[in-house]
Amino acid sequence: MRRTESGRTVLLLGVLLLAQACGDPFGPPRPPPSPPQVRLTITSVTPSSTNLDGGQPITVITQHGCVLANLTITIAGAPIDSVKITSTSLGTYTFPAPPAPPGVSQDMPTKVTLAVTCAKPAEPNVIYAEGGNTASAAFTYDPCVNQTPVIESYEPTGSGVPRVTVMKAKFSCPMNKDSVERAGNVSIQGVQGTTTYDPSTRTATFTPSEFLAAQMTYTCVVVGGPPGSGGVESESGGQLETHLYPAGATQSADEDSWTFTTQ
Repeated sequence: MRRTESGRTVLLLGVLLLAQACGDPFGPPRPPPSPPQVRLTITSVTPSSTNLDGGQPITVITQHGCVLANLTITIAGAPIDSVKITSTSLGTYTFPAPPAPPGVSQDMPTKVTLAVTCAKPAEPNVIYAEGGNTASAAFTYDPCVNQTPVIESYEPTGSGVPRVTVMKAKFSCPMNKDSVERAGNVSIQGVQGTTTYDPSTRTATFTPSEFLAAQMTYTCVVVGGPPGSGGVESESGGQLETHLYPAGATQSADEDSWTFTTQ
């Protein structure tokens, strides 16, 4: 009799433990566990910098994927009306960078803000936390990325130039300081002197170390050429595949030049 009661007690304890682990077998079923909540994260925007021509593909990658609801772009505070998605995959969207709107500086890099709103994660078994389905990132419009810099202005020119003068060349893009100041890259032919580069104005200045001769015609030269050739180079990715082009100057295979005549 005692053994039977002991067996019943053990059985009852087993049932209670099972009920505690699995829920009341005679009650309503337990709801399934809630899926983990995540917040939308933009893991990358490539390239991070593009030129002002627009049209270069921009690719946005989101964590956990994204069923896209909306994608907007704001440039210098001005929203772009529509963005055309050209290709999609699990959480990855590609679209052509829109051209820079009027008023965007042609001289300085401009930040472009990208906002993404997703309807739900594309990845299964996760949901967005409340308010967690939007994210923003940025890339930069840089007028000099993948662009060939040119000489915007230069001096001296013409005749009657004082015998004490300096040569100046202003570039359209930020330039590599070392390449501009390298001996012979920005100079007056046949004249000794030194070259300095001012990044704030993008201007190279050649200062002769001697008086120039009277009533003499001199030639100013800026040596270009492809990166690595020893000529002047930009610092923002613009490759000088050809020479520079100052308006009215003379171009050869790897340099630009102009003349002036002293008093």
